[in-house]
Amino acid sequence: MSKIYLTHFLILISLFNITESYLKFNIPSDRAKCFSQEFYITGTILIKYVLSGFEKEYKGNDQKNLFKNIKVFVKNEKNKIVYETDLKSRKEKFAVGIKDPGHYDICARYYKPKNGKELSNNILMALKLRTDYGYKDIKEGLKREDVDKFWTRIRNIKKEIRPSIEAAKIELTEEDNTAKSIFSSVSIYYKLCCIQLAIVVVLTVFILVSYKDYFKEISII
Repeated sequence: MSKIYLTHFLILISLFNITESYLKFNIPSDRAKCFSQEFYITGTILIKYVLSGFEKEYKGNDQKNLFKNIKVFVKNEKNKIVYETDLKSRKEKFAVGIKDPGHYDICARYYKPKNGKELSNNILMALKLRTDYGYKDIKEGLKREDVDKFWTRIRNIKKEIRPSIEAAKIELTEEDNTAKSIFSSVSIYYKLCCIQLAIVVVLTVFILVSYKDYFKEISII
């Protein structure tokens, strides 16, 4: 029974690790609000943000300026920003590739403009962090030697099928010539038949004209 409980506990932990977690908070202007994430291998973190509670206080261009002044960024353990973006809209999602394992902070901050006002407590940002989002560098996934082998195989296949293609071309050419010859023979035969019919008609008319008197005597015409 203890093994069953342990299995359920491990499954629950794994689900917790891959489930999107909503983190809601007010956005400070004097510092960054950060959430930590540890990467033991290279990978990608999927970040989704949703900003709410600003609609009543900010309208039109004021909303656009508000979005530009709120930054979401990722810092490594050396406190160096590896990715940064301002808000593009009320909600958005993006993926950040993590090339080096280590400790990373996902942060948000409001950069208050000069003579600007602080954000009210009604304005909240919700962050979704997900680390099971697959990321694969194409340079690692497809190596040059694999491509070279592929093209070598293609060239070998072309060499193997080239004789068959040439033989097929010759056969098609011969069939085309045969068909043309048949059509030509039929055309000649048709012309000869027409000539023969014309000769028969002419001879018949000639005979009738030549023997007209004879045919009258024997009362045929």
